[in-house]
Amino acid sequence: MEQPVKSLILRYTLLLLATMLIKWWVFFFSPWDIPVHIPSTPLNIHGLALITTTVAIFIFFQRTLLKRLPGTAIWQLTFWSTLSFLLAEAVFQSIRVFTLTNTTTVEKAQFFLRGTFITSLFAAVMAFLTAFQLKTKKTGQLWLLIFGFLIVAYIINSVI
Repeated sequence: MEQPVKSLILRYTLLLLATMLIKWWVFFFSPWDIPVHIPSTPLNIHGLALITTTVAIFIFFQRTLLKRLPGTAIWQLTFWSTLSFLLAEAVFQSIRVFTLTNTTTVEKAQFFLRGTFITSLFAAVMAFLTAFQLKTKKTGQLWLLIFGFLIVAYIINSVI
């Protein structure tokens, strides 16, 4: 891995971590009365904020990588974005589990592992979709990929 990539991963990992911590405070500890869902919809506001900030950071991260290393492949953009997110999420979950009360050590470990890896898998999909769009500029195919991902997510959610 080249030095510019390492420094960018570190920079964007810290940015992701900072946004996670800020969102966590805003939604769970701040004095503001933020509703859980957008009124009259099942859409979770915290989840939308997570997706929005993550995709925005991925766009900036991947654009910066493409400017410095124009020959970067889609899989590399996806891998480096996912790695950055995984590192930030692991640190965030490490901090978060210490605030959990009335939970056993095993439950804390389960929360940490589920929070880190399931969220990172979802982030990997977002990283791929972002990399695909930035590299190919094929918006029609991107919409098909998003639609396919939503169908798979719906089926998995129905089964579980």
